Amino acid sequence: MAREADFLQEGNVIEITTDSSTEYSAGDVVVLGANAVGIALVDIAKSGTGAVKLDGVYEIAAENDAAFSVGDHLFWDDSNSELTATATDMVAAGICVEAKAEAGTSAKVLLTQGVGAAALTT
Repeated sequence: MAREADFLQEGNVIEITTDSSTEYSAGDVVVLGANAVGIALVDIAKSGTGAVKLDGVYEIAAENDAAFSVGDHLFWDDSNSELTATATDMVAAGICVEAKAEAGTSAKVLLTQGVGAAALTT
């Protein structure tokens, strides 16, 4: 019987290839479709390939007019390059792991993968 699957890697870091108009610096949030974000581990040039981390806790820029509580679902607002608790038209980023005051400009988030915004709001 033929194998249905072969193990390739753990999956906490993946290689992505950017298009001719997209580049990332190490530490940038990388949107991976509609359901996930990762963090660039290296600079990735236009039409280049580089490593993106899919798990871990990161301190990331966040909207500064909203408080977050531990356990809140957070989303990436790509237009404003910040985390938000508003799910509408945003990409799921993860779970808040430390309370953030309303005036705070960053939040600590545990990245979560493969859970769309709709699932996080139900």
